[in-house]
Amino acid sequence: MDFLGEGLRPLYVCIVYTVFVFGVAEVSRRILDLLLKNEETIMFKLKCNEFISTISMCACHFSEAVLFKNYGYIAMFIAIIIDMTVCRHLNRGAAENPMLLLEEALYKTMRETDFTSVVLTQYMGAACAMAYGVFMWRFAFYSTGTVIETAGCLYLYKLPPPLVALCEFFSCFFLRLILGLFAAPQRQKYIPVVFAVFFVAGQYIIGVPGAHPMFGASRFTSCAFVQPDSFTIYCVNYLFATYAGWMAASLLCTTPLRSMWRLKLERETAEKEEAERLAAAASRNRGRRNNRRNY
Repeated sequence: MDFLGEGLRPLYVCIVYTVFVFGVAEVSRRILDLLLKNEETIMFKLKCNEFISTISMCACHFSEAVLFKNYGYIAMFIAIIIDMTVCRHLNRGAAENPMLLLEEALYKTMRETDFTSVVLTQYMGAACAMAYGVFMWRFAFYSTGTVIETAGCLYLYKLPPPLVALCEFFSCFFLRLILGLFAAPQRQKYIPVVFAVFFVAGQYIIGVPGAHPMFGASRFTSCAFVQPDSFTIYCVNYLFATYAGWMAASLLCTTPLRSMWRLKLERETAEKEEAERLAAAASRNRGRRNNRRNY
C-alpha cells in the first residue's frame, strides 16, 4: 500500500470490496448450478439467485456511499454505472426492480404467487445486505492491510420528511416513464446510466439516493438501532412513496419493460396455447377419419 497516496486508499479498498462482493456471489451461483441440475429444482435455484443477486447488489451500495464521502458525486456516478452494469450481466435477470414486479402482478402479466415469493426473497436479501457488507469489508481490510471509515446509517436527509416522500414519489414516477424509453434490447445497456442519474440526483437534492425500494430496505438494517424514526422513514418513503409514484406513472401508459418472470409467464402461456392448438387439430383429424370410415 505504500505506492498509493493517502487519498487513493479508500478507492483501492472499495475496489477490492466490490470484487469480493461480486466474486462470492458468482461462485455461489456456480455452486448452485452444479448442485441443482434437475428440472424439479429450477424454481428453487431461481429464488436462490434472487437472494444472492439482491444481497450483492445492495452490498455494493455501501461502497458507493464510501466513494461519495471521499471523492464526491462524479466518483459515485461512475461507481453506480459500473456496479449496475456488472449486476445486469451476472444476475441472470434476477433482482429486478420490485416496483416493476408489482406493476406486472397487478396487471396480471406475472403470476401473483411468483410476485409474492420473489419480492419476499428480495427483501430477505436486502435485510441481510448489511451483515454481508460488514463481512466483505473485514475481508477487504484484511486483504489490503488498510482500514477505512465506512458509512453507517444512511437515512441522512437534507429535507423535511414530507418533502423527502414527495421527491421519492416523483422520482419513481419519472423513472418509470424514462425507463420505458430504454426497453429495446439495443438500448438496455444505458439503463445503468439512467439509475446513476436518479441516484446521484437524489443524493444531491435530498441527501440519500432514492428510486429503488431494495436499497432503502438495505439501509434500514443499519439505521434501525441508531435512528429512532428509521422505521417510519422506511415505511413512508420506501413502502409507499416509491411504489405509489411508479404505479401512478403506470396509469398513463403500459410499460414495454419485461421482467424474467413476465417472460416466463408469456412463454408458458404460448406453450399451453400451442399444445391446445395441436390437440384441437389432432381431434379434428380423428373426426375426419371417422367420418370417412362411416361413408
